[in-house]
Amino acid sequence: MKATIPSMSHEEKDELHLRRIDPVQNMRRFYTLQIQPTLFGGASLVRYWGRIGTNGQAKINTYDDPHRAKAAYWQLERVKRRRGYKEPEASKNSASHDVAIFAGKRARIPTLLPSLQAENVDD
Repeated sequence: MKATIPSMSHEEKDELHLRRIDPVQNMRRFYTLQIQPTLFGGASLVRYWGRIGTNGQAKINTYDDPHRAKAAYWQLERVKRRRGYKEPEASKNSASHDVAIFAGKRARIPTLLPSLQAENVDD
């Protein structure tokens, strides 16, 4: 039986950022997937992974057919989500929290940015 590949639309994201953070296991990982067109009509699947705060590693797989690249993208996304990777949470302090994580600090944001605490008092 042939696997069906959903059609690609221009509205679909060609980039995905995932994280897996587990303080109990001292685990702070990132995983990024990107689809990039090639000069000859194909597509490349670019993967970046590693510990948050490091450069990590990269791998590029090139496909003659963009649909095959997208199928590989979806397969890797499913595998990573099954292993506990999630998209970063969007919150008011998420950008500041990212700075703390990438700096390798485990401090909470209110202690790093007291100005944000003061703004939230009157809300």
